[in-house]
Amino acid sequence: MAIVRAANPIQKWQIEEFGIADIAGLILALEHGRTTEIPIGVVNGVNKIFTVSSPFVAGTLSVFLNGIKENEFIENTDTQIEMLAAPRDTDFTDKIEVIYTKKVI
Repeated sequence: MAIVRAANPIQKWQIEEFGIADIAGLILALEHGRTTEIPIGVVNGVNKIFTVSSPFVAGTLSVFLNGIKENEFIENTDTQIEMLAAPRDTDFTDKIEVIYTKKVI
C-alpha cells in the first residue's frame, strides 16, 4: 500500500492504495505542475492552428478565449491545437490562453 499526502493552505488531500502507474502520474503532476501560457499563432480571423511551447499530456489541456473556457478545439498533436472557429482581430483582438500539464519526455 502506498500513501501519499500533500497539503497546502487552501486544501488538504490524501491518496491511498494506488498502483505504481497512478503514483507515477501523481509524481508527474506534482513535479511538473500545470503550465499557463499564450500559444503561438496569428490571431487574424483565418488562422485556427496554435502551438504551445512544451508537449502536453493528452486530455490535460484547457483553452480560454477572452477569459472564457473554450470547448471547441482539437488536440492535433502534443504541442498543437486547432480552434474550430478562428479567433478574430477586428475592433477587439481575441486573446487565447492555455493551461496544461507538461509531458515528460
